[in-house]
Amino acid sequence: MNGESEKSQEIRLRKLARELGYELEKDRPKGRDMEHQGGYKIVNAEGAAEAGEHFELTLDDVERFLTDQGTART
Repeated sequence: MNGESEKSQEIRLRKLARELGYELEKDRPKGRDMEHQGGYKIVNAEGAAEAGEHFELTLDDVERFLTDQGTART
């Protein structure tokens, strides 16, 4: 978003996720199938998926989720 590189956006969103009590996981499968979409998943402190259970989130999806969560907590 806003000319930011994908890696920079990922680093920023990982930090934001930690601040909100989540972890951002990236799917790194050797082959793509319905279980592995090559995207991202957000998990809570217990390791349960909060969004993107099948790694279907893009970084923009992650940003929307985290922004919504941050807004809801204030």
